[in-house]
Amino acid sequence: MAMATKRIIAKNVDEYIRSFPPSTRAALEKIRMTIKTAAPKAEELISYGIAGYKYPGILIYFAGFTNHASVYPAPREAAEFKKELATY
Repeated sequence: MAMATKRIIAKNVDEYIRSFPPSTRAALEKIRMTIKTAAPKAEELISYGIAGYKYPGILIYFAGFTNHASVYPAPREAAEFKKELATY
């Protein structure tokens, strides 16, 4: 049985992105730049062990994995996103 390795929680988004393999880093940087372009006043953060942006509340989270990256829009219950996220 393989032992699980303990992941160190990054202190900031730069450190978080650097912790992944090059292909995942590239995807995370692309996501990061897209968010910064769409919400230039949003503040980066690490929450729940993943990267995110807030302005003034949480806007979006994004996370890296060995072979992919994921995006988690927030708040999911917001009326503004209901139609766009209905199929997900």
